[in-house]
Amino acid sequence: MSKAREIASSENVSGFKNLIINGGFDIWQRGESFDDISGYTADMVRTGNTTDGAELVEKSEVNGSNSIKFTITTAPTDMTGTKYLLGLFYVFEGQTLYSLAIKGKTLTLSFMFNSNITGTYSVSFRNGTDANNYESYVKTFEYITTNEPQKVQIQIDLNYQFNTTPRNDNAKGFGVIIGFLNKGDHSTNTEGQWISGNYCTSSSCVNWASAVDNFIEIAELQLEEGEVATPFEQRPIGLELSLCQRYYVTGTGVFHSSYADAQGTNRLQTVHFPTTMRTAPTVTVIETASTNTDEGTLAVSTPRPNQFQSQTKASGSGRIVEVFDYTADASI
Repeated sequence: MSKAREIASSENVSGFKNLIINGGFDIWQRGESFDDISGYTADMVRTGNTTDGAELVEKSEVNGSNSIKFTITTAPTDMTGTKYLLGLFYVFEGQTLYSLAIKGKTLTLSFMFNSNITGTYSVSFRNGTDANNYESYVKTFEYITTNEPQKVQIQIDLNYQFNTTPRNDNAKGFGVIIGFLNKGDHSTNTEGQWISGNYCTSSSCVNWASAVDNFIEIAELQLEEGEVATPFEQRPIGLELSLCQRYYVTGTGVFHSSYADAQGTNRLQTVHFPTTMRTAPTVTVIETASTNTDEGTLAVSTPRPNQFQSQTKASGSGRIVEVFDYTADASI
């Protein structure tokens, strides 16, 4: 093999190496700041909080790269039992990692990490579809210098006997969690191996949420096949958006229809999504403008993975023109 061919092979330039969508935190269709949310923030990234504390989740920047930042606004006092502060949570479709899992491959997770609190932090990798049927793989890393971005690399060995067979469909599969806090049911002393149960952190981890304004920040999140973390793959922004739109879409539609003496008649118009979504989404429409004050409420009919129909009822005669914003949510 020539030297040039060796370089091309090692850098995996023939395809996308990063299995994580929006690992550069460039796409924020739902907004760029969230006050103690339990749900999606940046596209593909979830968080949550069941403690008595609170946090702010927002778009930020680390060394010129977009990041996601979690800042404590009320310090939690109780993280026992099932009470937790989730941190960053990314969920894969089952089919995304199925082949790698069945073949027993090793994966490498890498990211830039920043905080004002040094100490031990957790990364958890999980297989399972519900809280009663999980397998977990917890590892830790040491963050050394406050307010100094640090590259983290974690190897994850998928060569194990599955109690829960990995999914090979578009439903919830493996998940990655970074910065989870819990001192009860979700904490374990076992690190670096697969164990049965819903474990998301190590008992050795620092409580980074112990005071207001404490924070953790993550950038350049990448999961790739192999035992070495390669440089972060910066995909074109338009491509990254289209990958995110498989799961969540925001858009504007225009409903227009001519009619004559069609009182009470349903009128339908098809709106096509930018890309085929993971599954038939939940669609919400909000009317923003209309030329007719007598029509019924704008509604949604027959959502499908590639389209939905907007519906209204005409009255009188003339022409309806309605403008509406919509969201289509097929998140895992």
